[in-house]
Amino acid sequence: MASQYRPLDSRREEFQDYLERSGVLDTITKVFLMLYNEPEKPSNPIEYVRKNLYSNNPDEQEIAQLKPKIEEANAKLVKLQIARDELKALLEDTEQDSGIGNANGDGKLADGKGMLWPGEEEGTVDGEASVRYLDSD
Repeated sequence: MASQYRPLDSRREEFQDYLERSGVLDTITKVFLMLYNEPEKPSNPIEYVRKNLYSNNPDEQEIAQLKPKIEEANAKLVKLQIARDELKALLEDTEQDSGIGNANGDGKLADGKGMLWPGEEEGTVDGEASVRYLDSD
């Protein structure tokens, strides 16, 4: 009957070796020693161990404070995504209505010319006989 327990003991020893090699036992031992040396024992020892096991681990109060900020940021993200989609649709409608975005997709008007800057007239820009277009072709 003792032979049945040998594989279990072997597996247990392998697991213990694994915990020792990875530093888990040392870390847990240090946290337990910290708890042992506390002059006033905490009312929630599990929370104490959790908090001290990983020093950068936020506590429940910090998490509770961050949740509303995360929810607010997610709501703002959704609003911005909706605004982006609306602006994309408006841009597409404007391009179609004005002839920009012709079949070539080059941003030129249907007649092959680009858009003039505000206040410019074709053929006269600052006294010169040229046209300045939005695109830099």
